[in-house]
Amino acid sequence: MKKSSIYSMAALGVVAVVVVAALLVYSPKGGSEDNTQATITVTDMWGRNVTVPNEVERIVCVNAAALRFICYMNGADRVVGVEEHEHGSTASDLGGRTYRIAHPEFSDLPIIGPIHGGDHELIAAVNPEVIFKCASQASDCDDLQNALGVPVVGLTYNVDLANMYDLFKQQLRLIGEVLDEENRAEELIDSVEDIMGDLNERTAGISDEDKLTAYVGGVSYSGYHGIDWTCAVYPPFDLTDANNVITLEMTMNKSVGQISIEMLPQLDPEVIFIDWGGLALCVEDYDKFKSALDTVTAFETDQIYGVLQYNWYATNWDSLLADCYYVGKILYPDAFADVDPEEKADEIFQTWVGVAIYDDVVANCGGGFQQVSLEG
Repeated sequence: MKKSSIYSMAALGVVAVVVVAALLVYSPKGGSEDNTQATITVTDMWGRNVTVPNEVERIVCVNAAALRFICYMNGADRVVGVEEHEHGSTASDLGGRTYRIAHPEFSDLPIIGPIHGGDHELIAAVNPEVIFKCASQASDCDDLQNALGVPVVGLTYNVDLANMYDLFKQQLRLIGEVLDEENRAEELIDSVEDIMGDLNERTAGISDEDKLTAYVGGVSYSGYHGIDWTCAVYPPFDLTDANNVITLEMTMNKSVGQISIEMLPQLDPEVIFIDWGGLALCVEDYDKFKSALDTVTAFETDQIYGVLQYNWYATNWDSLLADCYYVGKILYPDAFADVDPEEKADEIFQTWVGVAIYDDVVANCGGGFQQVSLEG
């Protein structure tokens, strides 16, 4: 055989190897066809660049709010372990945690440690590909990632539907990017904006003079509280443009805070809403301060109503949105005449957690959208 022919065949062999190698490493998303090796890099809520698998199948969530957001984002079937408290299945265990009510299968998953963070060894034992962690600072995420060698996507508690609404949307979109659920993120954002738009349209034409004054008591915040625990920033009031008798000055510039019960007769709200989480303590307060509270207009006219507890291991955003419609129904009956708050709640739950669970929430919390009495 001629030397030139040998060289030609060798060259063809090299080309073939290069082509095969190129085919092996190429994929439409820019990574390997072996999806366990393909990665993307996202910027989490703490500004950290985190490299995660291109296709995430095994996830763990730690700290308050993390698992809820993953459930909202259709990621529940990829969760491979849960904090210990997620195993409880009694009414008092589940309470108003809508994401947990909607996913009873979490009781059968391995425990990754205690509430508020889990345990490193138990987290590692379930072999997650990504950990979602709600954190107070970036270093909390770095520490966990360095300890376990698993990508940690940092989420934040500091989101809301008002001044931090952009962060709320950013968090949904971040999770959507990691889970390849970008369309789901936009669906939830559209849901929020449709509801906010509807509430605004119903209440925009109502003058301040025509609005009843309102107060919310028994607000759950890091535990249960009595009637003196209230909100200066209460989303169901803010989103319905209600006339809240509480100001930030009264709660020492905190959105949730405690006032003196003796202030209530001075504030004299015409309508009072009670968070079901604090109802029992509100009953105790009424027994102690009955003579003073009976002078409040809302007590004189029996205008006291229960609302769903939405603070339960951080905010249950679906319950919060449902509360808005009941608050609107009570404060502006004409503007909300076509609304059935219970049906609306189930519509919202269906959108956010995939199941109509209003009755379950009511059964767990002791009540729902109804008039209440604080008589012992």
